[in-house]
Amino acid sequence: LLDFFKLSNSRYVHYSLADWLLKHRVYSAVTEDFFDKANDKCREINVNFRYTDFITQKYGFRSDKIAKNIRRLMMPDVFRYLTKNQKLRLAAMLYQRKDDTQGNRVIRNVGRGYILKNTTSPYIFNKLVANKIYTDDYIIRGSECYKVILRARNQFIQMILASRNSFCLVGNAPTELNRGKGKIIDAKKLVIRINNYSLDYPEDYGTKQSIWVRVANAEVGCPHARQNDLIIFAANNFATKRKDAANYFLPLTLMQKEHTVIPSHIFHELIGKLDGLPSTGLATAYWIYKIIGPIPKHFLFGFSHLEEDANFKAHYFVDSAKAGTHLHQWDKETRIFNQITR
Repeated sequence: LLDFFKLSNSRYVHYSLADWLLKHRVYSAVTEDFFDKANDKCREINVNFRYTDFITQKYGFRSDKIAKNIRRLMMPDVFRYLTKNQKLRLAAMLYQRKDDTQGNRVIRNVGRGYILKNTTSPYIFNKLVANKIYTDDYIIRGSECYKVILRARNQFIQMILASRNSFCLVGNAPTELNRGKGKIIDAKKLVIRINNYSLDYPEDYGTKQSIWVRVANAEVGCPHARQNDLIIFAANNFATKRKDAANYFLPLTLMQKEHTVIPSHIFHELIGKLDGLPSTGLATAYWIYKIIGPIPKHFLFGFSHLEEDANFKAHYFVDSAKAGTHLHQWDKETRIFNQITR
């Protein structure tokens, strides 16, 4: 079907298919080809922004592939039709590409009032303060949140280095049930757990908590924050693009809990290998691998990737019918896990 539509000369067909594929987390060359055809010499605003969404997720903001889109969006006869939200997105791209002069111009056009009501992006707030555009106490506090992210990211690196011989990453697959490895997990110096983990199976999964890695959406609540020393969000370009960042960072700030975000380059590398978004477990393991090299397999618990004929749809604390559907490339993830472990 995709081969058939490739022959179409309709920009609308190309864009619709690219948009559908992106919504289903397909970051393959096929998706990019449809986006390229839809985006070619196109000044339609939504097409240009959707294309930059795809490119920044897969390659990052510094990619030369979005340079032409930014030039189009900055053209006076296009810029005047941008909504203020679109201008905020454009400013973030300009800042990430080290074009603060143009970014400041766009931000001033958006205006302080709209920014205060419509975004809590730590990255944007940090730029507002650093470039002395707005210096309200509220924006200054938002800027400090970005510095916390950078500081805590370095803290995670130091924690992994200090515990490189005694840490474990505990996934949520039911692979450890009835194996009695809870004491082994709890004996580790550092225990990293993921998303909606449970402590109701101490014999098999232990109870020690050091670091909690979670996605930033409504599927995961905030029950584990107080018991962990560090909370890490697994989300691509989170600090830059998410307007609702304060919904996740503010509770942790009030609890005086260190928090950070997995670096975007980790996601870009994995998306390039997977043609899709990585699971939280793989993103975390890959970051650790980039810090210390191959991870001992016996440091990983609760990962179906390391088991033959494992069930990727089940969690140890909930039956498979309630676990939900997650759009990940499990076969490709398994190959990467085998490459980054020893």
